Amino acid sequence: DYDNYDTLVSTYSTSGTFIAINEYPNIDEQSVQELLYFSSLGNTVFLSMKTMPQMLLDSLKLDFRSDFELTNNTVLWFTNKNLGPETYNLIEGLGSNYFSKIDTLNTTILGYQGTDKAFANYIKVAYKDGDFLLHLQPAAFTNYNLLKENHSEYAEKVLSYVPKGNIFWYT
Repeated sequence: DYDNYDTLVSTYSTSGTFIAINEYPNIDEQSVQELLYFSSLGNTVFLSMKTMPQMLLDSLKLDFRSDFELTNNTVLWFTNKNLGPETYNLIEGLGSNYFSKIDTLNTTILGYQGTDKAFANYIKVAYKDGDFLLHLQPAAFTNYNLLKENHSEYAEKVLSYVPKGNIFWYT
């Protein structure tokens, strides 16, 4: 409904950020195409899922692996020094996936997880005129983790990358 095909020049009449937080992706190929289109028009797509749709990974030239070993000493942190040096020890519900291949020309690593080695778990991928924010630890947004220690601070910092404006929440 936001795209007008009746004119000689197609116009897209909305802007903002699409947000989906799910343990596993429930986004089909047609929806991935729509998200790519949405982003290409200058919008942002934020996805927090343990895995990402393969079509999206292929389109953004990404890959992930799941051979990271979670322990009680696993911590998460951010690359942006303005967000502080804190590490976050979220254990319950964490996944072992990390981004193993990125397109370094269009991708910025925003966050890591690890013990003695850093594994990228949060990235920003420029796509045409927009961006994808991809996060592999949706457990950070569960009540269990939000109510523990300083874990809500971690979720707040993850979402601090979402630009101000309209939010389109996918449930």
